[in-house]
Amino acid sequence: MSLRAPPAACVALVLLACATRGGIAARAPEPGVHIDHYAVEGRTLDEIRRDVLAKGPRDALGRRRAARTDWSLAWRYACRPGPSACHVTRLETSSSITITLPSLRSAVPRHVHTQWQAFHDALADHEDGHRRITLACRDELAQRLARVGPARDCADLQQRVDAAGHAVDAACRARHAAFDEQTEHGVKVGSLF
Repeated sequence: MSLRAPPAACVALVLLACATRGGIAARAPEPGVHIDHYAVEGRTLDEIRRDVLAKGPRDALGRRRAARTDWSLAWRYACRPGPSACHVTRLETSSSITITLPSLRSAVPRHVHTQWQAFHDALADHEDGHRRITLACRDELAQRLARVGPARDCADLQQRVDAAGHAVDAACRARHAAFDEQTEHGVKVGSLF
């Protein structure tokens, strides 16, 4: 999406988003990281499992998952033409991460709570893996865009910056997919499923 800019300059803002399924460890989130919860209930593991499968967030194919991480990378820059080339004059990168986890709202027997907690902790660890991947991708995005040198004209420079950003985003999507494959999408964590 292009933004209005002063004459003889170009400014662009690009936002890319992806969703992965699968929780984050209990700690204060850094800026740009949001943790959402959905309530689940039940007195037995079977009841809780059914409620998770009925209420959990949906993945890209519409299947219910126990948890999910939605992420986006964004970059914003300005460029200005010079006597012989166009240069980037300002560059900002950012990420946004939303993690959705279940929250047990029922009072349960101690043995059920112990198994629930083990499941929830493993689920949160899996989602934290997606958070770490996204933050690493954001850092890689900043480094890659900073290496884009001047171009003959601003249209060419804008195309080169955006192409570099899209390449990082594609690589990040691949990292998330590989992580989900290695961890079986976080579905089989703990003993609840």
